Amino acid sequence: MKTYPKTAKTVLIVDEYSLFRKSLNSLLEKVSGYEVIGEAGSGLEGFKKAIKHKPDLIIMDISLPDMSGIHFINRLKDSKINSRIIIVSLHSDAVYVSEAFKYGVSGYFSKLSDLGLLVNDLKVSKRTAFQATGLTGGL
Repeated sequence: MKTYPKTAKTVLIVDEYSLFRKSLNSLLEKVSGYEVIGEAGSGLEGFKKAIKHKPDLIIMDISLPDMSGIHFINRLKDSKINSRIIIVSLHSDAVYVSEAFKYGVSGYFSKLSDLGLLVNDLKVSKRTAFQATGLTGGL
Protein backbone atom coordinates (compact mmCIF):
# COMPACT_ATOMS: atom_id res chain seq x y z
CA MET A 1 0.00 0.00 0.00
CA LYS A 2 1.24 3.47 -0.91
CA THR A 3 2.03 5.76 2.01
CA TYR A 4 1.50 9.51 1.98
CA PRO A 5 3.42 12.29 3.71
CA LYS A 6 1.86 13.14 7.06
CA THR A 7 1.24 16.69 5.85
CA ALA A 8 -0.76 15.57 2.79
CA LYS A 9 -4.55 15.50 3.09
CA THR A 10 -5.86 12.37 1.41
CA VAL A 11 -8.79 12.67 -1.00
CA LEU A 12 -11.29 10.16 -2.39
CA ILE A 13 -13.37 11.18 -5.43
CA VAL A 14 -16.79 9.49 -5.80
CA ASP A 15 -18.72 10.26 -8.99
CA GLU A 16 -20.30 8.02 -11.62
CA TYR A 17 -18.65 9.88 -14.51
CA SER A 18 -15.09 8.78 -15.18
CA LEU A 19 -14.22 11.88 -17.19
CA PHE A 20 -15.34 14.13 -14.33
CA ARG A 21 -13.31 12.10 -11.81
CA LYS A 22 -10.20 12.29 -14.00
CA SER A 23 -10.64 16.05 -14.55
CA LEU A 24 -11.07 16.71 -10.83
CA ASN A 25 -8.09 14.47 -10.05
CA SER A 26 -6.01 16.49 -12.52
CA LEU A 27 -7.09 19.77 -10.91
CA LEU A 28 -6.29 18.47 -7.43
CA GLU A 29 -2.75 17.61 -8.51
CA LYS A 30 -2.23 21.39 -8.59
CA VAL A 31 -3.21 21.82 -4.94
CA SER A 32 -0.23 21.48 -2.67
CA GLY A 33 -0.89 19.24 0.31
CA TYR A 34 -3.69 17.14 -1.19
CA GLU A 35 -3.17 13.61 -2.51
CA VAL A 36 -5.92 11.72 -4.36
CA ILE A 37 -5.84 8.17 -3.01
CA GLY A 38 -8.67 6.77 -5.06
CA GLU A 39 -11.69 7.18 -7.27
CA ALA A 40 -15.02 5.39 -7.27
CA GLY A 41 -17.88 5.31 -9.75
CA SER A 42 -20.61 4.27 -7.30
CA GLY A 43 -21.61 4.74 -3.69
CA LEU A 44 -20.81 1.16 -2.71
CA GLU A 45 -17.38 1.26 -4.33
CA GLY A 46 -16.73 4.65 -2.69
CA PHE A 47 -17.87 3.38 0.70
CA LYS A 48 -15.52 0.38 0.49
CA LYS A 49 -12.60 2.64 -0.44
CA ALA A 50 -13.48 5.07 2.36
CA ILE A 51 -13.44 2.22 4.89
CA LYS A 52 -10.11 0.95 3.54
CA HIS A 53 -8.26 4.28 3.17
CA LYS A 54 -10.03 6.56 5.70
CA PRO A 55 -9.46 9.67 3.57
CA ASP A 56 -9.32 13.13 5.10
CA LEU A 57 -11.64 14.43 2.39
CA ILE A 58 -14.28 12.87 0.13
CA ILE A 59 -15.42 14.84 -2.91
CA MET A 60 -18.62 13.30 -4.22
CA ASP A 61 -21.82 13.78 -6.17
CA ILE A 62 -25.12 13.89 -4.29
CA SER A 63 -26.61 11.51 -6.89
CA LEU A 64 -24.85 8.20 -7.28
CA PRO A 65 -26.07 5.30 -9.42
CA ASP A 66 -26.67 2.97 -6.48
CA MET A 67 -27.47 5.27 -3.54
CA SER A 68 -28.07 8.90 -2.66
CA GLY A 69 -25.25 11.02 -1.35
CA ILE A 70 -27.18 11.45 1.91
CA HIS A 71 -27.36 7.66 2.34
CA PHE A 72 -23.61 7.49 1.65
CA ILE A 73 -22.93 10.17 4.28
CA ASN A 74 -25.08 8.35 6.86
CA ARG A 75 -23.27 5.06 6.20
CA LEU A 76 -19.95 6.83 6.74
CA LYS A 77 -21.15 8.32 10.03
CA ASP A 78 -22.38 4.90 11.18
CA SER A 79 -18.94 3.48 10.37
CA LYS A 80 -17.20 6.19 12.41
CA ILE A 81 -15.34 7.51 9.35
CA ASN A 82 -14.68 11.19 10.04
CA SER A 83 -13.83 12.34 6.53
CA ARG A 84 -14.76 15.85 5.53
CA ILE A 85 -17.22 15.75 2.62
CA ILE A 86 -17.63 18.16 -0.25
CA ILE A 87 -20.50 17.70 -2.68
CA VAL A 88 -19.96 18.52 -6.37
CA SER A 89 -23.24 18.09 -8.23
CA LEU A 90 -25.48 19.23 -11.07
CA HIS A 91 -28.24 19.59 -8.46
CA SER A 92 -28.07 23.17 -7.24
CA ASP A 93 -31.63 23.45 -5.94
CA ALA A 94 -31.69 24.91 -2.42
CA VAL A 95 -33.39 21.73 -1.13
CA TYR A 96 -30.37 19.60 -2.09
CA VAL A 97 -27.91 22.14 -0.73
CA SER A 98 -29.64 22.63 2.63
CA GLU A 99 -30.16 18.88 3.06
CA ALA A 100 -26.47 18.23 2.41
CA PHE A 101 -25.36 20.84 4.95
CA LYS A 102 -27.89 19.44 7.44
CA TYR A 103 -26.01 16.13 7.24
CA GLY A 104 -22.65 17.77 7.82
CA VAL A 105 -20.99 18.38 4.47
CA SER A 106 -18.24 20.98 4.42
CA GLY A 107 -18.99 22.41 0.99
CA TYR A 108 -21.34 22.19 -1.96
CA PHE A 109 -20.29 23.08 -5.51
CA SER A 110 -22.20 23.07 -8.75
CA LYS A 111 -20.63 21.11 -11.59
CA LEU A 112 -21.75 24.02 -13.75
CA SER A 113 -19.56 26.46 -11.81
CA ASP A 114 -15.85 26.92 -12.26
CA LEU A 115 -14.22 24.01 -10.41
CA GLY A 116 -11.24 26.31 -9.97
CA LEU A 117 -13.32 27.80 -7.13
CA LEU A 118 -13.24 24.43 -5.41
CA VAL A 119 -9.47 24.21 -5.87
CA ASN A 120 -9.02 27.73 -4.49
CA ASP A 121 -11.22 26.95 -1.50
CA LEU A 122 -9.17 23.82 -0.79
CA LYS A 123 -6.01 25.94 -0.78
CA VAL A 124 -7.60 28.38 1.66
CA SER A 125 -9.12 25.63 3.82
CA LYS A 126 -5.67 24.38 4.76
CA ARG A 127 -5.47 27.57 6.86
CA THR A 128 -9.10 28.32 7.82
CA ALA A 129 -12.42 26.69 8.59
CA PHE A 130 -14.17 25.48 5.45
CA GLN A 131 -17.80 25.85 4.52
CA ALA A 132 -18.55 27.12 1.06
CA THR A 133 -20.81 26.87 -1.91
CA GLY A 134 -19.70 27.23 -5.48
CA LEU A 135 -23.21 28.12 -6.52
CA THR A 136 -23.95 31.28 -8.42
CA GLY A 137 -25.20 33.75 -5.85
CA GLY A 138 -24.42 31.41 -2.95
CA LEU A 139 -27.23 30.43 -0.59
